[in-house]
Amino acid sequence: MIHKNCMIKILIILITNMLLIIIVTIVVVVVVVVVVVVVVVVVVVVVVVVVIIMKTVVVVVVVVVVVVVVVVVVVVVVVVVK
Repeated sequence: MIHKNCMIKILIILITNMLLIIIVTIVVVVVVVVVVVVVVVVVVVVVVVVVIIMKTVVVVVVVVVVVVVVVVVVVVVVVVVK
């Protein structure tokens, strides 16, 4: 009986650990997705506003900078997650 109880406890611990790991990974993925979406939305809004305010070379520069920033953020996030 003692042996059986130990086995059951070990199984329960293993299962809870697995669940915790799964939950944490899901949360991390959701957070990352939300952050990326928010960044993209902000970037789009900023670009639109800038385009409306001044339609010139500045727009091109801003777009390039924004794209670079987004790429860097995505790369960092991917590296951190892995």
